[in-house]
Amino acid sequence: MRLQFLQIIPVISPFSSLRFIWDIIMMITIVAFLFIIPIEITFNQPIRQFFPSLFLNFIIGVLIFDFFFSWNCGYFEKGLPIMNRREIAINYLKSNFLTDFIGSFLIILDYIKDYDDHNYLHLLFFLKFRNIKLFFKRIEERFNMNPLVM
Repeated sequence: MRLQFLQIIPVISPFSSLRFIWDIIMMITIVAFLFIIPIEITFNQPIRQFFPSLFLNFIIGVLIFDFFFSWNCGYFEKGLPIMNRREIAINYLKSNFLTDFIGSFLIILDYIKDYDDHNYLHLLFFLKFRNIKLFFKRIEERFNMNPLVM
């Protein structure tokens, strides 16, 4: 049985401006957490103590939305855009699912449940740092830049 509700959600083209803007938002979010997590661990205080709740709600919302957004984004393979939902899902499961899930899930769970004594587990978020390299690769593919030109 096919899930009909998935047909309502469009597949986002890798050429899309929405995808480009989302990648920039995700890069900013990851960099923000690269500062937030060491502060939280160093002072052994929950992140709520250091940052306004509106800011934290926004970046936690970005992490949650990104997890679902990634299942609906086309990608490039050998220079060609792939827009087939099944191929997108298989590619995501093989490439980024595990790091996205582990890196984001623990922070989201901590934020929702307020587990103050598990701050060291937030270091697993640094697995997502490799995504910044992938964002730059997607930007390169989007504009068909040759690395030798740069």
